[in-house]
Amino acid sequence: MIAIGKRIHACRVEQRMSCSELAQRVGCSSSHLSKIEHGERSMALDLLMNIAQSLGVSSDYLLTGGSIRNGKDTYELDEIIRLAFQLKQKQ
Repeated sequence: MIAIGKRIHACRVEQRMSCSELAQRVGCSSSHLSKIEHGERSMALDLLMNIAQSLGVSSDYLLTGGSIRNGKDTYELDEIIRLAFQLKQKQ
């Protein structure tokens, strides 16, 4: 989880966004987000998706560090995953 946190932190800083601003956008506390960035806490899939969307990157980029940081195909895949997750929660 440390690598994911570092990528989240790097994207957030690159966009000149504070920890509290991103936390507010994704619906978690700034202390929780800080612990994610430092690799001290894991996160739920829905939070990962919200963070990726708020930062304008793909969830794949945050998970793997792949070279594609944002792209239409990846974004569409993220939307499919998000919808599948929502459907699973309703069951």
